Amino acid sequence: MISRRHLLRGLGLAMAWSDARAAPAPSTPRRIGFLSRSVGLSRPVYRTFHAALADLGYVEGRDIVVENYVGESMESLAAVAARAAGAGVEIIVADGGAAAQAARNATRAIPIVAIMGVDPVDRGWSASLARPDGNLTGVTTYGLEVGAKQLELLLEIVPSARHVALLFSGQAPITLRTLREACRRAGVDAQEVVFTGRAEGERVLTAAAAQGVDGIIVLADPLTGELLDQVVNFANSSRRPAIYAEREYVEAGGLISYGINMAGIFRHAAGFVDRVLRGASPADLPIERPTKLELIINLRTARALGLALPTTLLARADEVIE
Repeated sequence: MISRRHLLRGLGLAMAWSDARAAPAPSTPRRIGFLSRSVGLSRPVYRTFHAALADLGYVEGRDIVVENYVGESMESLAAVAARAAGAGVEIIVADGGAAAQAARNATRAIPIVAIMGVDPVDRGWSASLARPDGNLTGVTTYGLEVGAKQLELLLEIVPSARHVALLFSGQAPITLRTLREACRRAGVDAQEVVFTGRAEGERVLTAAAAQGVDGIIVLADPLTGELLDQVVNFANSSRRPAIYAEREYVEAGGLISYGINMAGIFRHAAGFVDRVLRGASPADLPIERPTKLELIINLRTARALGLALPTTLLARADEVIE
């Protein structure tokens, strides 16, 4: 049973445009290019994006066609983005900062709706968050540092932990910097375990086990999501407490997540697509930032691991899976 203390629908992001109006039925479907690393297409939030478009009244194949443009590596994203720009899509949805960079390099004319963990103003992609004044808009999670809090949660569960594995892809996310500093201040040895694809999953997890770590922190990026089941199974079978950045891990049996509700982010991205299809210019659509971080706990997993979670921790949770 899942008890919900808060109904988290948009993390403070108001989808004012997502009303009950049916999307206009064009004579030919509107073409949307979805640009991502290969793992993006296997993530639950990708299905959420499609469902959100359907909720807005768009029927796949009739009103819209979402075409997947997949980069197997960071380097190949540039060529894939150029292919999308040359294919005649009306909008490019960029999943991640690297995809946003590739899309912007490929076109300054086609609207880009980006889901990014970087500062688009600092990168020179937008004049400001309030008024992008270019062809890129969307949602940025930049500045919502969760690394230190994730370590704090792990130490709250296992106060004696002194060796922690930090699991992330070769494209180290911003969170890594704050985690390194938080570990240093807490006197915790941070073992950085890096992978670049699904084929490396077994090697990476075996390496983490060999390091004799007391716990695991899984950083958020599109690539780590590909190993969701492997990571959760490894952490639980090795009886190591793990803190994740996205709730999907906890829903799959992981112990605790603390971070942004990415499903809400992707629903919001669908709202941006809706507005652009209706004629809005990305130059006039403010780039949004979520304001809500959520703590999700799988109490069933905690019991299976023999962990007695502090009642104060359970009381702070936004959701407890029992």
